[in-house]
Parts: sequence; C-alpha cells; structure tokens
Amino acid sequence: MDNPFETISSRLANIESLLLDLHFPQSEPIEASDRLNIDDACQLLNRTRSWVFKRTMLKEIPYSKFRGRLVFSRKDLQAWIDQQTIPVLNPSDTMSERLAKTAKRRDK
Repeated sequence: MDNPFETISSRLANIESLLLDLHFPQSEPIEASDRLNIDDACQLLNRTRSWVFKRTMLKEIPYSKFRGRLVFSRKDLQAWIDQQTIPVLNPSDTMSERLAKTAKRRDK
C-alpha cells in the first residue's frame, strides 16, 4: 500500500494548482483594441493633438464621439492612411510624364 502522506501531498499539490488557476487564470495575449483615444490616434498618425483636432473639426479624418470624447477606429484610420498614400513612381517615368505635360502646354 502507498504511503498515505505521499498521496495526501500529491492531492494537495493538485488542489493548490487548481486554486491558483482559478485565482490567477492564464491570460490570453491581448489583441490590440480597434478603438483609440486621441493620444493613441496621434501616435498612429505621427501627428500632434492640435493637428488631429483640426482634422476632426474639418471632418477630414474618420472619427466618432462617445460621451463627448473623440474615439477613433484603428482600421478606419489605417484605411484613411492607405487612401492618402501616393504611390512612388519610377523617376524616369516621372520625368517622361513631366516632359509630356510640358509638350502639351506648348502645343496649345
């Protein structure tokens, strides 16, 4: 027959680990929230608070209000950034486009 103290000790260890799991559950990795406050939006956009406030006043960037405070959606701001991004052209293409525009102006 097994030593009763070893049985009790192993059961107590099992109970202790279960209690610790209940009291301190293993936290899952926290996913970045889609909602941003003004400071987080400034950091994402790499702009000052006054710049962001002005753009919201002019309704140039996507935002919402909740209880009188500005709230931004990370996805909406990222889509807005992507929309504002101008693709970089090959420098030779840019020069040829400039020459073509200049030629059209001279023909008029």
